[in-house]
Amino acid sequence: MSKYKKYCRSSYKEYPGFALYPFYHKFERMPWAAAAVIPMDKLEKMIWLSGATGRDPDTDREPMNWEEKRRGVGKVVGGIKEQTVAAWTRIKEILDEVGAKLEDIVFIRYYLANRDDSWDWWEAQQKFFKEHCPDLAENPRAATLLKDIKLDLPDMLIEVEVVAVTEKK
Repeated sequence: MSKYKKYCRSSYKEYPGFALYPFYHKFERMPWAAAAVIPMDKLEKMIWLSGATGRDPDTDREPMNWEEKRRGVGKVVGGIKEQTVAAWTRIKEILDEVGAKLEDIVFIRYYLANRDDSWDWWEAQQKFFKEHCPDLAENPRAATLLKDIKLDLPDMLIEVEVVAVTEKK
């Protein structure tokens, strides 16, 4: 038997399409969930979003050839804080377009290019959550964080993937 409390079956939070089970270490609740449980008979749809990044939608473009690709043609906004907000803004916009909302997110996968950006990413993300979806800050979702990852563009610092579910009406 582990000396660490990993999760508590009775301390879950019920959502319309899923339930979240918090994750604990010995002394505290951690900022990610142990699990998101989705009863399939309650679902209208499951939504997987492609990775959202800090690409600048006004100036970014795809490379026209392999040389441009090697040079890293493409534009991102600012540093890690700006790119984090841009990624979450894109996620919110896409979810809105497909009939879902931020609260419907059940899983998040983060890719951070630089380990040293962790605190600035976290601060920008929590500020975004508190403004646009306080529930994401208060009830962290199941998540994976990968650090020191090479992303598509040299200046790209973060990419965020999410899975969301909506309940049958």
